[in-house]
Amino acid sequence: IIAAIAPITIAVNIRRGDIQDARGWQFVVPDASFIDVIKKLRILFSTKLGRESEVHIFSEDYGPVNWTAYDVHDGLVDHFHLAPKLSNDDGGNTNAMDMGLNIRDWRHFVLADVLIVGGSFSRTASFARPTPDPLAGLPLTLHACHNAKGCDAQVPLAPTKFKWSKESEAVEFYDMPTALSF
Repeated sequence: IIAAIAPITIAVNIRRGDIQDARGWQFVVPDASFIDVIKKLRILFSTKLGRESEVHIFSEDYGPVNWTAYDVHDGLVDHFHLAPKLSNDDGGNTNAMDMGLNIRDWRHFVLADVLIVGGSFSRTASFARPTPDPLAGLPLTLHACHNAKGCDAQVPLAPTKFKWSKESEAVEFYDMPTALSF
């Protein structure tokens, strides 16, 4: 009996819930860029490795979110893991968290074949990820940066990055492992 090859798991952290004003949007990766990264990775794994992939999005179900943007692409996202808003708007506890959900999400981030870091929440977990296998290129951790010159300054410990800009929906990858280069 031949065992089925498990799909490559892609965990995507998209920071949205705590972004409340225009100042916070300066460094937020646009949905179109995340969609482009996910599409490119799915094609890469399918064509280069002959493997399917399974995408898990981790974010919030409140704030400036538009999850229908991801739904219109058939099969782009397999699972949404959306945290509810726990804080109140009356000036009380604005940083309330569900530690059970946080631990669930961090576990996914550490164990996924690919982690797309979308903020400090997933960046923290990225430090617990194993070193990539030089032959397979996995596990792969991708850090977002908003311009090529600033990539190393923004995420100096990140070996692999993708650059996005507000002018273009397309993203560029930097320092991909040889086994996974386009």
